[in-house]
Amino acid sequence: MNALGYCQASLQDGKDGAYANWLTSHKPFHWFVEFHRIMKGGGFDVVIGNPPYVEAHKVRGYWALGFQTGQCGNLYALCVERGAILLAAHGRFGMIVPLSGFSTARMDAYQDLVWGSGRHLHISFFSGDAHPSVLFEGVNYRLCIVIASPRGAGAHLTAYTRWYASERPFLFPRLNYAQSDFREGFLRFAKLGSAEASRVLAKMRSAGGPLGSRVLPGGSGHRINYHRSPVFWIRSMDFEPHFSSATKARSTDHLKDLWFASEVDAKRCGAILNSTLFYFWFTVQGNCRNVAGPDIDAFPIGDMDMPALAPAEAVFGRLMADLKHHSRTRVYNYAHSGRVEYQEFYPDRSKPILDQIDCLLAEHYGFTDEELDFIINYDLKYRMGRGGGEDE
Repeated sequence: MNALGYCQASLQDGKDGAYANWLTSHKPFHWFVEFHRIMKGGGFDVVIGNPPYVEAHKVRGYWALGFQTGQCGNLYALCVERGAILLAAHGRFGMIVPLSGFSTARMDAYQDLVWGSGRHLHISFFSGDAHPSVLFEGVNYRLCIVIASPRGAGAHLTAYTRWYASERPFLFPRLNYAQSDFREGFLRFAKLGSAEASRVLAKMRSAGGPLGSRVLPGGSGHRINYHRSPVFWIRSMDFEPHFSSATKARSTDHLKDLWFASEVDAKRCGAILNSTLFYFWFTVQGNCRNVAGPDIDAFPIGDMDMPALAPAEAVFGRLMADLKHHSRTRVYNYAHSGRVEYQEFYPDRSKPILDQIDCLLAEHYGFTDEELDFIINYDLKYRMGRGGGEDE
């Protein structure tokens, strides 16, 4: 017998004492009972909140059943779903939630829920890095604010927004939204913020041919590596960076390998991963924290053998030499792991070479001069600004 049935049976049997004891011990909550007039009238006019970002496996003793987002594995998804259920048809909805919910495969049901809400969506995306600032002091979460209203249709999205602490008073007034023109996967929630960004992404996608089709399963062929935890610069190299510690000879937590059938494929892919265009792709559809395999696999390159990309091999070689030239060795002594040495790179000093790669890619995709200028200068204020150049 469920709780409601128990209550009804108790009342029917006149067991007021048993019911009173159960009410005291279980403290049941039922939205329709507690807010009868509101729920009978169709729901709340406003639902607003900052739900808990707690993994489901950390919650013991109870769980929610019958939720569309039940398999997403985090409480905030359930709170968003419940909020949508409680909202009146004419109501307005606002939640501060993790950005990763719109760029993680396990959150598909949550993304479908938000996308299919039938309301006018505005979603703004905010940096969670201390480089240069965070939304809430002491909270290093990449966050987004989801606002839904009954008037209008479609999803309107900002770019991934960064700011210096001194710019905080102007953060919200400077937000720009662009309507999503995409209808599948993470691109439904692409962090674009402008018509220019939308055009660039549309031209990229029209090329087809994902980069992953050139990547081998691993262990043989021609190898390059990439650093999977960038802040402002995505770095891919054909040499092994120096790393030394008491327990490791490689930074295995951050450095990942990619294998290719030919040296040409390896160098062209290495050039692409270093480009600002790939940084743009990673930012608009990724989690803005770690470069994941799908970010690389799904990158739409089309035919990588096209003549426009032929010079990329030589440019990649010059980039490797320049990265080495500007690098330095850092030494730290940690209490828990002892002495650690690693090679630190400064990709910002190689920006002119990176721009050459983006010029090649612009020809490959057919970008206009304005679109190429947009990519070359994408996020430039923070990438080249205070503390933006180091890539540890």
